[in-house]
Amino acid sequence: GLKHIAQGCKLLEKLDVSYCNFVTSIGVSCIAKECHSMTELRLACCKLIGEVFAVATGMPKLQLLDFHECTHLSEEALIRIISSVSTITFL
Repeated sequence: GLKHIAQGCKLLEKLDVSYCNFVTSIGVSCIAKECHSMTELRLACCKLIGEVFAVATGMPKLQLLDFHECTHLSEEALIRIISSVSTITFL
């Protein structure tokens, strides 16, 4: 799913996969590694998302990041993302 989107849409700027039950950390990492123009990433209620450290290094233009109700996301991951991506204005 997300791996194919990442490989085929490298200039993707906005992605909303909120409430998609099969989105995983691996898929989000693929997006982060390929889509460096991403400004908005909405992942609300994606229950399978855990460690997504790739977001911290792969999305330098990210402004909006929605992890609402991503219950497996660690505090360490959030801190790493916030400290690495200075363009985030909404979390």
